Amino acid sequence: MERGYPGRRLESVYYRRRPMLFPEAPAPEFVLPDHAGTPVRLSEWRGLWVVLWWYAKAATEGCTLEGEGFRARTPEFQKQRVMLLGVSYDTPEENRAWREAMGFDFRLLSDTDRKAAAAFGVVRGEHERFADYPRRATFVVDPVGVIRLTYVVAGCQIAAHADRVLEDVQRARESDAA
Repeated sequence: MERGYPGRRLESVYYRRRPMLFPEAPAPEFVLPDHAGTPVRLSEWRGLWVVLWWYAKAATEGCTLEGEGFRARTPEFQKQRVMLLGVSYDTPEENRAWREAMGFDFRLLSDTDRKAAAAFGVVRGEHERFADYPRRATFVVDPVGVIRLTYVVAGCQIAAHADRVLEDVQRARESDAA
């Protein structure tokens, strides 16, 4: 994992055209509607750890597999006082239908204008494969609003992603307490 510096974006080898935010950068503020149309502001969750899970498209195979992993671990995230938020370019209606069909107990946010995606660096280049979807990435934001962990998720990592995030958040919380 590459390290960042406060307030600074770094390029990774994978994202030469559009740099993704890395650890130690402040998490950009956003206001996005959730699956019910209720506006959600990232700063509402200051004081808690937040997992921002960017998924490509509601109800697709890979996103469903990844979402099932987060669903299975939701009680453990809640026990750790971690707010789990899924984010995509889908409309609130699409997210609501998928959330209900899957029984997700976490909010799904709609970034239809892609402004939050651009701020976090998950917008794909216009000539990239799957340019109409955000990169599959996850950001862990600490209680003061700083990105502590970032993940780029691909292929075989999808199924185990939620487990890895939960373990890493637990370690980060323990290191803060020490």
